[in-house]
Amino acid sequence: MSWDENALNSANEWNAVGTAFQYTVQIVPGGPTNDPCSSAFCPNASGDNPVFFATSVCGQGFGDIVAQTNNCWDQNNNMINAPVFVNSNVQWNAYDGPLQPPVNDIRRILLHEFGHVLGLGHPDQANPPQNVAAIMNSVESDTYTLQPDDKAGILFLYPNTAPPGAISGCRIAPGNLSSAWMLVLPAALLFRRRRRVKC
Repeated sequence: MSWDENALNSANEWNAVGTAFQYTVQIVPGGPTNDPCSSAFCPNASGDNPVFFATSVCGQGFGDIVAQTNNCWDQNNNMINAPVFVNSNVQWNAYDGPLQPPVNDIRRILLHEFGHVLGLGHPDQANPPQNVAAIMNSVESDTYTLQPDDKAGILFLYPNTAPPGAISGCRIAPGNLSSAWMLVLPAALLFRRRRRVKC
């Protein structure tokens, strides 16, 4: 299975939760058309969220992180874009089950990062911290699918109140949904590694 197919499967796992949004995935040969590191990218309201492999996050090293999502916000605290940078300096494969260090599982990492694109944080770093099984926890684990806490979090942000077939947006405030989001997956995918301490 290709990197793109694993990314598509990760997006579809979020889609299957039954919320009022749906990811739309496009494979873009050659990578993002707009530079996600440019000052013009964050104000770009196109709704594109490129996912790609990179050696750094806009010139900054990854450190111990395998992937990173950079959320861009407007002045009303609405998320506009969320490019996902995947660390090309580490080893990748796709597998279920227990972690197989030093090889990172692209699907579980993208599943985590796509939760950030939708506005979810780390439950184990909440105030107060939650002790729950979740793909969204900050520490990479043997968990490789969405857990009840992940699903409850996304249903809170995007209640299934839209009519069947409707596509809502990516807004953080519960009940205030904006325009539809499009996830753009370039052929040279840059995946954000969920750090051993995840991001």
